Amino acid sequence: MKFVWSVWLLLAASFSLFAGESLVLTPTPEWVVKQTFDKENRRDRVDGSIFLLVDKQYNFTLPKPMMYTHYATKSVNSKGVEDNSQISISFDPHYEKVLFHHVDVWRDGQRIDKSREVELKRFKQESDLEKLLYNGTETYYLVLKNVQVGDIIDYSFSIEGANPVFGDKFDTWVRLGWSVPVAKVYARSLVPVDKGFTITRVGNSEFGSLTHRQVGAMEEYVFEDGRRAYDFDEKDQPSWFIPYPYINVSNYDNWQEVAQWALPLYPNSTSGRLFAKALEQLKALPSKEAQIMAAIKLSQQKIRYLGIENGIGSHAPRLPEQILEQGYGDCKDKSLLLATLLNQLGVEAYPALVSTVHREKLNEQLPGHSAFDHVIVNFFHQGIEYWVDPTVTEQGDALDSIVQSDLGYALVIKPESVWLSEMNVNNTNQITSSVEYHFKHQKEGDSTMKITTLYEGHQAERMRRYLTANSMDTVMGEYEDYYSRFYQGVYAAEEFEYQDDPQSNVVTMVETYVLENPWMEGDENTVRVEVTADIINNSLYAPEAQNRKTPYYVGSPLMIEQNIVVNLPDRLKLEEEAFSVKNDTYSLDVSIKGDGEGLLQVLAPVYKKINMNYRYQRKASSVSVDELPKYIKETKQANEFMTYYFSYAKGK
Repeated sequence: MKFVWSVWLLLAASFSLFAGESLVLTPTPEWVVKQTFDKENRRDRVDGSIFLLVDKQYNFTLPKPMMYTHYATKSVNSKGVEDNSQISISFDPHYEKVLFHHVDVWRDGQRIDKSREVELKRFKQESDLEKLLYNGTETYYLVLKNVQVGDIIDYSFSIEGANPVFGDKFDTWVRLGWSVPVAKVYARSLVPVDKGFTITRVGNSEFGSLTHRQVGAMEEYVFEDGRRAYDFDEKDQPSWFIPYPYINVSNYDNWQEVAQWALPLYPNSTSGRLFAKALEQLKALPSKEAQIMAAIKLSQQKIRYLGIENGIGSHAPRLPEQILEQGYGDCKDKSLLLATLLNQLGVEAYPALVSTVHREKLNEQLPGHSAFDHVIVNFFHQGIEYWVDPTVTEQGDALDSIVQSDLGYALVIKPESVWLSEMNVNNTNQITSSVEYHFKHQKEGDSTMKITTLYEGHQAERMRRYLTANSMDTVMGEYEDYYSRFYQGVYAAEEFEYQDDPQSNVVTMVETYVLENPWMEGDENTVRVEVTADIINNSLYAPEAQNRKTPYYVGSPLMIEQNIVVNLPDRLKLEEEAFSVKNDTYSLDVSIKGDGEGLLQVLAPVYKKINMNYRYQRKASSVSVDELPKYIKETKQANEFMTYYFSYAKGK
């Protein structure tokens, strides 16, 4: 279980150490309702700990909003002591202040004040460094001395302040459940009566109680629950699925208010020498589409991705001139730059807020700034609407083939926005693979395999990024490693042929391999060779658990055609097969046929040449719980047609 005190979050981050500080305690705020917990609880131990209390209290009526937190955890073995005696508290020093209230240990029913037996360190933490984001977060790290098995670590603190970028708007999520039991969960929110606040239960709201009362000019909401565990941590859940209970505290009434909040953060700034120069170069291009594509490429390729997101910079972009001068920016910086350039070219363009988490379910979320985690650009050209992500690289070179952002819904940042806009895009995402095998008996020499693959649309851009990031030697080595899973002694016969058509957004790869020893031991004194429709097989999967409780994510819509020609050393009897399945998630058509004519094929279906043709189309990105039994059954049936074995008597 990972609460905010988890030391492992700290160890995974990049950090620098400030000078040591001494722990100073301040009184618990008067508005806090103090909570007690059962110190004798011996049940529900998990990984050496019993989680006795999670107490979160928020006060939005103060000039500076405050969040009070109180935790109590019992350590029942040495691992519990190790985990719980190290406390970390993260905050943003640009607008937040941490106040410590108490750090105690309960031992044999007696309270021990540990505030003088603690080593306090302050770190500058960059938990998103691997994403090239610098957020300025810092962490207080407390190490308690002389903690023993059986001790209860009991501490509280408050964080005062809120990011000024939000002004008087709030959108806070309070988690109320975890995959391990907590003996007592208490969450309390105080909000002003006249500021339009709503408190909403989100996710699993089956358990616990939420009460409400008004006290003068203040409203109080209290959630309480106990000994609850939510067993919903299943693999491959859609990102939009919310398995745990939350409370959302917000004073946004609708999406229009979110757009109005964001609007002043994205000014139309066209000043600066570098901006004027970039615009002049774009206007010199011969056509409007060429100008648009060049502006897109400038924001994608010439401005590298890097975010400095401390304080107001977490949501407010830097001006285009600064981005051009420094040569880097994050999604909001790049989007403002691209939208501003397009507008100056006479193209109607706006930044747009999107969610890489909620995606196509964004329209089911509560209005608020926390619903979004990414910014792209919306524009119109010749009456056609486009959605372009300026953080993506190696895209196609034409508007009619470039892969657009397809995240379901977006909030366009313009004065007239009152609702989410549906992103009706029709991206190509296709792989067409032709494979030809020439198998020889082992004593006759090496076998060969030639693969020609067309990657279109999204797949072309994916391959383009892969091929530009790696040398051909690296690519060939990785491919050889991949095919060694199927055949012993496989190696590339020659350098791969690689053709890129960025106008059509198609990448073609031709691979030729030598198979030194493709034959395996079979049954009853036979040898056999395996042929697998690997691309489709790698995209066709089902959850391991038959009694799954949550939706199952399978991936973005995708089209795959894989046509395999198998040339065998001698004729073999073949029972031709056809298989087809169509459900709400995908369709699959399989055809296994011999290639030959004449009386011999009429009298006995024996062939030296076999055609294996597969066509797969993924139509939905996830499978609902109700659809899973049918999906699992049909996918298991489909898997039986993915691999074929061709056998001969030994000695051939």
